[in-house]
Amino acid sequence: MDGLEIAEGVWLPWPALTERAVRSPGPGGQNVNKVATAIELRAQLHALVGLSEAARVRLAQARDRR
Repeated sequence: MDGLEIAEGVWLPWPALTERAVRSPGPGGQNVNKVATAIELRAQLHALVGLSEAARVRLAQARDRR
């Protein structure tokens, strides 16, 4: 299966992932608030393969609390 393995038997297909460069939240010295030095990786919850329904519900609840 072509994608990112999250855990044994649980994976995400590559098209379900998006990435972007963002400013890192930590200390940065001269480059603080100027340079995007961190990578944010986002995944589509519905695209997770091999995840139990209970785990899917917990992830959705955690997402909705944000």
